Amino acid sequence: MKKILLIASTALIFAGCSTKTLKPSFSYMLDTKSTCSVEKNTEYRLVVETYNEELNTKAFYYSKGLEHQRYLYTTWSSSPVQMLQNEIFKNFSDCGNSVIYNDMQLLDFNSTKNLKVVMQKFEQVFDANGTNYGYLRAQVWLRDPKVSKTKIFEVKVPSSTADANGGVVALNSASSEFITQLMKWTSK
Repeated sequence: MKKILLIASTALIFAGCSTKTLKPSFSYMLDTKSTCSVEKNTEYRLVVETYNEELNTKAFYYSKGLEHQRYLYTTWSSSPVQMLQNEIFKNFSDCGNSVIYNDMQLLDFNSTKNLKVVMQKFEQVFDANGTNYGYLRAQVWLRDPKVSKTKIFEVKVPSSTADANGGVVALNSASSEFITQLMKWTSK
């Protein structure tokens, strides 16, 4: 009898432990598609940075009112800063330009266009009206021998669904729109 009771209790313990399943985790990346609207055959020195430490991690954040949280089972494949820098590089290069990664100490103000992008926001936002959107905000400086100017870009793209997947699609579109606007602005 003791043996049967011991086997039954052991089976119950193992049965309880085996019913827990972990949620799958997802890793997303940026894949922008911008319109070539930049002057060709130009050399750019590019710096993309942030003062917001959240944008230097792989965490995927959303805002809902005063609440600012990260999705638990969702990450970016790289930090948003690194992904945006790669996408700017790719899109400017695809349009026939030379792009060099740099830092501010090595910028050449005499012969090339120096482009500094400071990411301020990159998140999915849920507003009080029950809608949500991808939100990208960046301040950009352009300096070359002829011009020195700055601009704050804000891009909001509605999300089709109220989850991380919808946010990723919206942030991809927002990034594409930002890069298209950036190309037009650098060509003026």
